Amino acid sequence: MTDMRAVIRCDAGPRVGLGHLIRCVSLSHALSRKGIEIVFVMRDGDNAAKYIRHLSPFQPTLLPRSGSGDESAALDAEDATTVLTMAGDDGLIVVDHYGADAVYLNCLSNARARLVVLDDLGDRDLSAADWIVNPGPQADAIDYRIAQKTRCLLGPSYALLRPEFREAR
Repeated sequence: MTDMRAVIRCDAGPRVGLGHLIRCVSLSHALSRKGIEIVFVMRDGDNAAKYIRHLSPFQPTLLPRSGSGDESAALDAEDATTVLTMAGDDGLIVVDHYGADAVYLNCLSNARARLVVLDDLGDRDLSAADWIVNPGPQADAIDYRIAQKTRCLLGPSYALLRPEFREAR
């Protein structure tokens, strides 16, 4: 077992759907099998807690709803502070959220924790990330704005499958 913790920041709800959560749950199962402690951080959106409790054994830490009630809204410094505090030193921070802009990601990258961004759009500056994961079939065609240190895991060979699907293969 390791003392490492992975803090996963994603949301789920009517506006953003369940895709971010499903990807993160799949990743959380793989990390958990490696002995990494999993902490989900989500906005207290419509049924977010119900979704995570149904799809995984991990209990979410729920943040208050944003003023707009929009799960896709930009993430803020208070959100980043919560995530950093929970990750601790040498943790792993996983972000799968379209509201994670360069300012938010830079706040997270100023810690000793390593930053993984799950992204399928390539529509913002992701240079703060240590890793970018995009399992989409056209992922290598995206011109990501990243730093030299950033490692990109692109294409279907990096598909995030829940255990029941991985085992059926």
